[in-house]
Amino acid sequence: MNTQRDATVQLRETSDWRGWLMQLKSRAAAHNIWNHIDPTTATPLRIEPISPELPDVSEYQPVANVTNPQTLSELSAAGQRAYKEDTELYKLKFEKYKSDRHNYEKEQSSLQHIIAFIQSTVNPHLQRTCCQPEEPVMEWISNLKAKVGIEERLEREQARNRYYKSLEPMRNAAHWETWLADYDQAATEAESLRVLELTDIDVITKDFIEGVNKVASPWTTAFQDRGRFDPDLTRKDMMRRFREYMTLNHPSKAVKRNRAAFVSDESSYLVGSGKPHADAQRSEIAPGEAGKTHADARRSEIAPGVEATNKKRGRNRRQIDEGGRQPKRAATPRNPVESGRGRCVACGMPHNSSDCFYLEPANAPEWWRPNPQIEELVRYKRDHDKDLQRALRQSGSRSRTPYIKTSQSNTPELTDEQ
Repeated sequence: MNTQRDATVQLRETSDWRGWLMQLKSRAAAHNIWNHIDPTTATPLRIEPISPELPDVSEYQPVANVTNPQTLSELSAAGQRAYKEDTELYKLKFEKYKSDRHNYEKEQSSLQHIIAFIQSTVNPHLQRTCCQPEEPVMEWISNLKAKVGIEERLEREQARNRYYKSLEPMRNAAHWETWLADYDQAATEAESLRVLELTDIDVITKDFIEGVNKVASPWTTAFQDRGRFDPDLTRKDMMRRFREYMTLNHPSKAVKRNRAAFVSDESSYLVGSGKPHADAQRSEIAPGEAGKTHADARRSEIAPGVEATNKKRGRNRRQIDEGGRQPKRAATPRNPVESGRGRCVACGMPHNSSDCFYLEPANAPEWWRPNPQIEELVRYKRDHDKDLQRALRQSGSRSRTPYIKTSQSNTPELTDEQ
C-alpha cells in the first residue's frame, strides 16, 4: 500500500471520472488547448504551416543576349522590378510563416503534454479499449466518458447525498475539526455541481445549525440571534465564526502542546521579579538558617502536635494500596542548578557536577586528557557563571566526611575542629 498521498487521480472506474476529468480540464486550460480536445466542441487543431518559396531569378525576363539568367544583373529592367516585388512579398509571407509555425509547435507541445498525462493516469485496460493511437485526443476523451463516465444528473444526486451525510450531528466536540473539514469538502463539491440545497443561504445555515447544536449550543443560540439572517452572510463566513468559537472553547491537542511548550519547567516566577520562586524563598531565610531547606523552615513554623498528626495522616494515606503494601516513595528530584537537567553545568557533558574531572582534576584517571577549549570554558565559568558557583558552594557544603563509628561506645558528637 502506498503510504504517500498523491493528488493525481488515477482513472480506474466510474467513481474516479469526475476528479480525473477536472484534472484534465485544468491542465488543458493552463495550456490553452481544452477547446481543441473538448468532445462537446468542434474547434479543430492547427494545421502545420507550409514555408513559402523564395523567388527564382531564372523565372524572370532576362536581357536580350541571356537565355538562362542566374543573377539579378542578367535580368531586364522589367524582370528586376518584378523580382524585387516578389521578394518583398516573400518576406511578408515568411514572417507570417514563422508566427504560424511558432503557434503550431506550441499547440503540439501542449497536446503532447495532455497525451502524456492521459497515458500516465488512465488504467491500461481503458487505454487499450478507448485510446487508440490513430484516433485524436478528442475521441479518447469521448470513448472514456462512454466507458466509465457518469451523467451530471446522477453525479449531482450523489453529491447531494454526500452533503447530507456530512451534516450528521457531531457526537464529540473533540473531533470538530474533522467534522468541519468533511462538511466543507462535501458542500464545496455540491456547490460546484449546482445542487439546489446549496443555492439558498437560509437552508444552508439551518442545516449547519442542526449538525453542530449538540456540541455547540451556545454558539448556535448566539448565531441565530446575531448573524444568521445577515444579508451579506456566506457559508464561508458562517464556518469562520464557528471555527473561532470552537478553537477558543475546544482547542485541539496540537494547540495545547504548542501552548505547553512556552511554559517553563522550573518553579513558578514571582510577579515583577526575575528570580525563581525557590530562590526567592531561600533568600527570605535568616543567615543562621542557611543550612535548612525550605521544607525545614516551613516545618519549624508548625506546632509539634500538628506536625505529628500530619505525619500520621500521611503515613496512613501511603499505606492504602490495592495490595495492602506501602507504595514506594518517589525519588527526590535533583537540584536543577547542580545537575543542569542531566548535564554538567561546567562542561555541558552528561554527568553531575560532582563527577566532573574539569572541576576536580585530582579525581581523573591517568588516561584522561583535558580538552584545552573546554578547560578554558570551565575556568571562565568559575569566575562568571552564577549557576556553577552556586553548585560548587552546595557541593562544598555536603563534602564533609562523616564520622564512622568503630566501637560499641556511644557515638561522640562532632565539634567544629573535627
